Amino acid sequence: MKKFGKHITCGWILIWGITIVQAVALNNYHDGFIEEKLAGENSSALYQGKEIDLFFTAKEHVFKRQWDKARTQFERYLKDFPESPYQDEALYWLAQSLNHLSERTEGETSILSLKKQAIQKTNEILRKFPESLWRDDALTLRLEIASQLVLSGEEEYKTYIDEAVKTQKKNEKEIKLLALLSLSDMDPDYVLPIFKQVLEADPDPGIRKQVVSLLGRFFPDQAVPFLEQAARSDKDKRVRTEAEAWIEKVRARQIPVLLSYSVYSSRLLDKTQFTDFPEHSLKTISLSTSGPLDQKDLLNAARQVFDDEVSPFISSANGSIPAYGISWGGENIIITHRAGDYQIWIKPDKLKISEDLIQGEVEFRNRKTNRKQDISFQLNPGDSKLIIMRSSDKLSLVTLQFMPLEPEITQPVSAPTLTADTKEIKEILKKAAPQDIEDPFEKGTDDHGKLEVRAVFNLKPHIQVHTARKYFSIEEFQKNLVNFGQAKAVFSEKENVWTLLGDIIWLKNKECLIGYGAFLADPDRKVTAQGVILVPLKDPSSFQILKGKTLEKEQLLPADESRTRGIYHSISTNVQGWTIKTTLNSSPSLSSNDKWDFSLSQAEQSYKGQDWILIGQILLVREERQFIARQAALINSDGDIVYGDEIHVPTDDPTKYKVIKRQP
Repeated sequence: MKKFGKHITCGWILIWGITIVQAVALNNYHDGFIEEKLAGENSSALYQGKEIDLFFTAKEHVFKRQWDKARTQFERYLKDFPESPYQDEALYWLAQSLNHLSERTEGETSILSLKKQAIQKTNEILRKFPESLWRDDALTLRLEIASQLVLSGEEEYKTYIDEAVKTQKKNEKEIKLLALLSLSDMDPDYVLPIFKQVLEADPDPGIRKQVVSLLGRFFPDQAVPFLEQAARSDKDKRVRTEAEAWIEKVRARQIPVLLSYSVYSSRLLDKTQFTDFPEHSLKTISLSTSGPLDQKDLLNAARQVFDDEVSPFISSANGSIPAYGISWGGENIIITHRAGDYQIWIKPDKLKISEDLIQGEVEFRNRKTNRKQDISFQLNPGDSKLIIMRSSDKLSLVTLQFMPLEPEITQPVSAPTLTADTKEIKEILKKAAPQDIEDPFEKGTDDHGKLEVRAVFNLKPHIQVHTARKYFSIEEFQKNLVNFGQAKAVFSEKENVWTLLGDIIWLKNKECLIGYGAFLADPDRKVTAQGVILVPLKDPSSFQILKGKTLEKEQLLPADESRTRGIYHSISTNVQGWTIKTTLNSSPSLSSNDKWDFSLSQAEQSYKGQDWILIGQILLVREERQFIARQAALINSDGDIVYGDEIHVPTDDPTKYKVIKRQP
């Protein structure tokens, strides 16, 4: 029994020992498993951390518009993290980076290569991620780039435009409208059959109405048969009405008559006359003249009415309006002029012009009370009228004149060979234009002064441009390239107000404003950019600094919003075929001097159907027929933007410009 008990005791000791060994082994296994698991989790977390860091670093370069760095980082990201859930977004921003880089690249081959690479990335999104949230953005970007490539002669990219036009997907209506708009700059032989098919077969009346508008705006010479067909047989009343309206506008373009107008302010010096001329009432004076109205004659006419008790006129604006007014994006652009206490504008939609009659309405809106008065008018051939409104002692005046158009006479321009000696030009520049123009903008020179607003353009309900320009013709604003001069643009959508202050140029086809010597302020009025700035109309926060800098210090836009340069004092209307406005007190004398230094100036010309604007420190070498522009920007109506420390522009052929990089 004792022996048996001893065996039992030994057995229990053995079992206990085995248990301990197993427990130790199991514990070691468990610890090893935990360590391995933790190591794996740490490795995974580290991997994910690197992925997120690289992705957001790349996006930060996008926000800073550092497109070369953004391209490099997104390419690395897509290579290193092929299974990332952000692949589609990364591809989209890579495509955007490539496209923006093409806008900063010189040489047609390099530009086209970058744009084609960008399209390949959008195709990759659409192929790999058909349900992606970035799909519509990719389609829109692809369409935009394809349109540019087609206009550059790359015909095979028309397939992307055709595909967008033919889509019947309801969620792609905006893209379809964009595709139709992109056709407006292309060859009528290609575009008109597409428009005809859409008018006949597209089930969406909104799409057909848009085509009617595009026909009238961009193809007036060929539009009438298509418009007449739509007016007769379209199923939708809105489309028929739109077609009828455009038929009238297109036909009115052929009438050789326009309405010429001028806006002035003055003061009534004799308060005893207030009784006979009640406040916010108006007087209409018929005038007789055989030619354009002269300001002195207008002043004399007003003085006869008010017994010579009228102050000299202060010009606010003048221009001329054809029958069809002006529009952009299917909407009329509202142009108002400030004079006295009133904002004045002639309503384009109320204007009717025939060869023997002009009818319309002028709106006077009080700037203090917002109260408006509409004044109807009609003019026969030879008629002119002066309309006067009083507020306190301030007079607001507008003249209206029936003006027949004369046939335009064009003169041939010779184009001699340029033989400028580079060394000689450098010597000229050292003497004539040594000063860069950035310094005055940074320091704020004394002659900048207040921005005196002469006219306000409402481009969209949320976009206004307040310009100091006094004189313009409405026809200017029908072009793709519109020069507002020294101005302020206000973007006020969704309570976020952005402000662009400087010389402002509008590029319609790119739906953007270009600010030269400009400041851009965010909704907090902090100046975020300075220099040559491209600001998209749809999203001012996605601006690009073409040449200049971001401001590191928190600088607020001055409350007085003064001009960013001196006033353009003089205008030379024909300097080797160019119109030049300069900040000098007078233009260079027309002497035998071969080198004319216009200082800070704008030069404008139309050449072979393109409009060109050169802005900067401009020197003309007369004998060589060449502009030398320092700290300059050169913009044309096709949407090409060139900028640099120095640009050489032949006056006879601006397409042969050269960007010169100066040595420090």
